[in-house]
Amino acid sequence: MDKKSQYYLVVVLIICIAIFSFLTITTERPRPKIGNFQTLWENCYKESAFVVNQAIKNNKNIFTEIKKFADDFKEYSKTIDNDFGFVYLATNMTGATRITNELENITVRITTNSSATNITPGNHFTGYTTYVNLTVNNIEYDFETTKKPNIQFLFWESKDGMIRVKQK
Repeated sequence: MDKKSQYYLVVVLIICIAIFSFLTITTERPRPKIGNFQTLWENCYKESAFVVNQAIKNNKNIFTEIKKFADDFKEYSKTIDNDFGFVYLATNMTGATRITNELENITVRITTNSSATNITPGNHFTGYTTYVNLTVNNIEYDFETTKKPNIQFLFWESKDGMIRVKQK
């Protein structure tokens, strides 16, 4: 085989590969858009810290102020992403922690140092604890609480069979 025929074989091989790659249909699983989820949890997290700080500064009840904020934010988030929800753990000046379920149609199992209970949507549990385990759809999330005023979140989105979670 001479060099000219080898050259033609290489060119034909390259052309065949190029044609095959253009004609091949690739099936790709659609990726969910994370923009709304990320924007919502970041916004909620930043604003909630401001609410806690203002409650401390103005000597107001942290649980009451966070509840107002959570209700407003939940209503706002539904205008952007109907599948967004959260569970929050707020600790007040006395070291008590209130865990509130703001997830739609999902019951959260709470295990603390001393007890375990279920919280249905819109309800809360209050107690003194240093450890909290939240179980949502059989997936566990661990939190440590402090004796100082604080807010922690488990952000949740379930869309198109995919679940996105952010623990902050």
